[in-house]
Amino acid sequence: MGWRGWLILFLIVILILGSSIAYLMLYNEQTYRQICSPELFGVGEPITFRHVKENLSLQQSFEALQLLGIRRLREWIWMGAFLINETTLNQTFAETLNLVVSEMMASNITVMGMAHDFPSWMTCIEGDLQAVPYRDTAPGSDYMKFLERYRESWKTLAAAFQNITFWEIGNEFNIDAFLHPPDFPKSNFSLQEKADITTDLLYYGSLGVHEGNPKAKNCFRRPRTRQWHSWNRPFPRKAVCEHKKWSVAKHKPR
Repeated sequence: MGWRGWLILFLIVILILGSSIAYLMLYNEQTYRQICSPELFGVGEPITFRHVKENLSLQQSFEALQLLGIRRLREWIWMGAFLINETTLNQTFAETLNLVVSEMMASNITVMGMAHDFPSWMTCIEGDLQAVPYRDTAPGSDYMKFLERYRESWKTLAAAFQNITFWEIGNEFNIDAFLHPPDFPKSNFSLQEKADITTDLLYYGSLGVHEGNPKAKNCFRRPRTRQWHSWNRPFPRKAVCEHKKWSVAKHKPR
């Protein structure tokens, strides 16, 4: 091959390498922008609850969020505080939450509501906001009555706060402290029982949210499959796969 042939081959190689490098640079830049989008910058803080219970300054809270450039606020909307029962709001908390949501909307901050507690009027279990009845899907059982009240509670919240269009149903239920039976810690749910109960909660909670506000969306944090703390029991991988397939249309307690 003469020098002209080698020159052409060299130019072809340079062209291929240059095109590849340019593509990778563009791809990485787009990926970086997606991952580091300011729209994903959020914070979780129970502003409403802390204002009512601890006299936290709403104005200072709003200013802090604006100075930080927050675009998303995860508000703790504990049912034991915001609801008197499954159909009745606690007006003190409700009025404050409406103020918070209005201010967030004015500042272009999206609010997501989250609740993971089970008040005694919902479970008929006194003194433990994270205990639920043992799973019994027979009609009329204490467990099924609890799920119906759970559903109605989410419906009440979603209907009352129409400007919150994103709801997180529960939180970290693989942690024993956040989901356990009435006689905990003497006994506990198995991991499969906990996965089944969590799926029931997602189903009934989602039904309630959509009954209260058909335009709302809901989510649940992906269950962990690895243990990172002594009190964090990871769900079985099989259960996690079942949760990935979960939808309102497919699941009913059985």
